[in-house]
Amino acid sequence: MKKQIALYSVLSLSLVGCSNLEPIDQKMSRYKTRDIQPNQVPELVPFQFNYTRATTATDKNSNTEMIEVTEKDMTNKKLYFQNLYQQYLDLNTYVSVEKFPVLEMCPQFHSAFLEFKKKGQKDAAVNFIFSYDVAKLSDTTYLASNPELMLPMTTEEMLPRVVDYLKSRPNITASEQSETVKKALQNHLGKTYAEVKELCEYGVSQNYYAFENLMTYAKTDTIAPGTDGMKILLKTTIFSNEAIKTSLTKFTRPTGGRFPASTTTAPSFKSNEVAKRLNVPWVRDYYQAMKN
Repeated sequence: MKKQIALYSVLSLSLVGCSNLEPIDQKMSRYKTRDIQPNQVPELVPFQFNYTRATTATDKNSNTEMIEVTEKDMTNKKLYFQNLYQQYLDLNTYVSVEKFPVLEMCPQFHSAFLEFKKKGQKDAAVNFIFSYDVAKLSDTTYLASNPELMLPMTTEEMLPRVVDYLKSRPNITASEQSETVKKALQNHLGKTYAEVKELCEYGVSQNYYAFENLMTYAKTDTIAPGTDGMKILLKTTIFSNEAIKTSLTKFTRPTGGRFPASTTTAPSFKSNEVAKRLNVPWVRDYYQAMKN
């Protein structure tokens, strides 16, 4: 428990999780000429989650089958890039923007970029309506189950968040609630795309270093399943993005019709390989519980 609290503090401050790693501020100092504005990870809170199911042989075989051979040999940098860009494309499905920026080139991850190009364009954005129970906006469990409410309303500051804005307007309509969430999500995606571009140009980002530290920590220590473990994981970009995306799958189109393929399944990003490397297969159960 003490070790996990220490790691949680480390990730919160974007510092080093293990003493044998070069401090992030030293690593980032090599790139000062970029004038980087870090893609700040939203401060999400997990709901109470007690994982008790033992891993069976079936679980292990299933996990192995879902991991492509190429993923096993993938570097952490490439794995992080592919996760982040896939999430960027998936989350854009939920905002009413027909044309959003996509990569034209990616020198640092050229082969991974070509894989995305082969897949073609994502489904066009559809008109989702996001509505919330104003009476539950102070309920931490409700906020944990709807992490998009914790998104900042601006690109520069972490406050105010969507939940703060909705609380200040108790008589806001469902349509206005939805537009508020979409605005915050667009801001978040703008910052995410900026990080993706940074990765393409330099191969690293400040958030990547937090992910790298987590990988290093997991080689010698265990991220315990449950609420405390999720607190740690949600401090990293790809886990917080997956929580937001999972939450948004609960909403439907007002006029019916087909969901985009990326919104109807379990985590579509290369989460199985990430979970395997971090030894956190239970994280899939957490995301599944978010839908219930």
